[in-house]
Amino acid sequence: MAESRRASLGQVREFFSDIAFILTLAWEQHKPLVIGLGLVRALGAVVPSIQVYIGKLIVDQLVSLIQDRSQQALYDVLFFVGIEIGLLLLAQVLTSLTVVLDDVLGEGFPFAILGRILKHTSTLDLSYFENPLFRDKIEAVDQEMTWRGKGMLSIILNLGSEVISLIALAVVLFKLDWIFVAILVGTMIPVILIEFRQSIITYQWQKSWSRWWRHAWYYRWVLAAYDYIQEFRIFRLSPLFISRYLDIGKRYIIAFQSHSLRMQNLHFVKNILSHIVGYYGGLVILLFRALSKPITIGDITMYMSAYRAALGSLSALVKNIADIYGNHLFIQDLRGILLYTPRIAIAPHAQTLDKETPLAIEVDHVWFRYHQDGPWVLSDISFRIEAGVRMALIGDNGSGKTTLVKLLLRFYDPTEGRILINGVDLREIDLDSYYARIGVIFQQFAQYDGRIREQIGYGAIESMDDLEQIRNAARISGAEPFIEELPQQYDTPLGKWELEEGTVKLSGGQWQRLALARACMNQHAALLLLDEPSAALDPEAEERFFEQLLREIQGKSIIFISHRFSTVRRADKILSLRHGHIDEQGTHEELMQRNGRYAELFRMQARWYE
Repeated sequence: MAESRRASLGQVREFFSDIAFILTLAWEQHKPLVIGLGLVRALGAVVPSIQVYIGKLIVDQLVSLIQDRSQQALYDVLFFVGIEIGLLLLAQVLTSLTVVLDDVLGEGFPFAILGRILKHTSTLDLSYFENPLFRDKIEAVDQEMTWRGKGMLSIILNLGSEVISLIALAVVLFKLDWIFVAILVGTMIPVILIEFRQSIITYQWQKSWSRWWRHAWYYRWVLAAYDYIQEFRIFRLSPLFISRYLDIGKRYIIAFQSHSLRMQNLHFVKNILSHIVGYYGGLVILLFRALSKPITIGDITMYMSAYRAALGSLSALVKNIADIYGNHLFIQDLRGILLYTPRIAIAPHAQTLDKETPLAIEVDHVWFRYHQDGPWVLSDISFRIEAGVRMALIGDNGSGKTTLVKLLLRFYDPTEGRILINGVDLREIDLDSYYARIGVIFQQFAQYDGRIREQIGYGAIESMDDLEQIRNAARISGAEPFIEELPQQYDTPLGKWELEEGTVKLSGGQWQRLALARACMNQHAALLLLDEPSAALDPEAEERFFEQLLREIQGKSIIFISHRFSTVRRADKILSLRHGHIDEQGTHEELMQRNGRYAELFRMQARWYE
């Protein structure tokens, strides 16, 4: 019982913490709008209680007019009716202002928050993005911010408005007697607590079923996805996946029936408390009071109007609480993303690399694993590359080749050992100046939406408008021939999103040549890192690419990963990784003479071309 109470209190604290978090973000991004909207809503929340009191005065003056038939009573009625009309006009103006400010703030808030998230995540390390849970959070926030963000502030500010409205109406009821305020509070608190309970149950329900919904959406998606249709037909998988989807649906409906019944029981208790016990209980007390105290018709009218208005505010308050709890998981993901901090420490007085000095690389007894209790991915790796040397990394899948490239790019730091650039520990070097000396193509290279000149120019942002440099990079990569055959050549739009009319579709090999051109774009690059640079090229195209690359690029270090030994043999130095450690290293001739694993694999692959 005590643990349950502590858990509930913790959830209540999280509830108010979520409100404070969203308001803080809004305040930081749109301070004038938040102030204006807060004032307008606060004033709008007080108007109904004034209207209720003016309504009482009108009724009392009408009774006086009927009894006395005096001209003064008529003037009094007309005076209060004028005030009532003025209040109605004020309410309309405030409502219109609220809608406008709500819309403007609602439209701007998602842009501002997503902008902040993007700025923040751009500083985080690759290790975060390789974590599926982190990617899920990013995806959830990205997909939901547009529609949730618009309503988030409105819900929270509505909550504040209804609280102000309830307080103002409580003041009106207090004018009758404190007992009516006690009745309002006495029924309001249990109703709010029940609503908290309903929100917690709903949140727990959604959380418990979110994994199953992901399963259901997965089956639904693959059943309609083009990439899966061919295998589904050949392997006759459709009936199996449909049955899995429907099975989840059956289990969900059974569980939902129980959940819905539980929620309706709480809803029934909530309505009994607020309407029967609260409203009618107070009305009976007021009628009995009329036997012993002078109470006007206006007082009774005021009570009925005030209490009904309070019930309306209470209902809206409860709905806002439920809506905020419904957004709880989203807010937690948003808060969690902004709390992440970079793991790669930047040295306070990092050394800046100039744009001309060649780069010599030394990997000194490097060990690495992705998690503290995980297996070693790299074990005691040591080698040196002098400036201008071309080194090939080979090895089976999972041998650590790509991980070594990530360490050389300082996406991760070695668990043990160090990487030296011109004799300086990479951890002591300014990363921007280091990256300015590198050209790279990753195994999973990006396919951007945009013109071809942009696709290539991204490799050296400062030279994006230098068409001559872009053409040169395209020539080195072998992309120039197919670019010049396109309708708009370097201004041809590409991409999956088809942001422009006339967007052209390219083959995998053509996309890879553009990625290679991007890697060759940086004229100040002293090091090229190429992870499977020719995987999408046929052997003949690969041969032409490397022949041209090695001819055009002189004096630069090149580290490339390849499974094609016709390419590997061109390297000045070959490093063979196996199970995370260096198995062999040397030139092609040295390794062939050694007659080890490299020679065995080379001859095995060569037989396929005989």
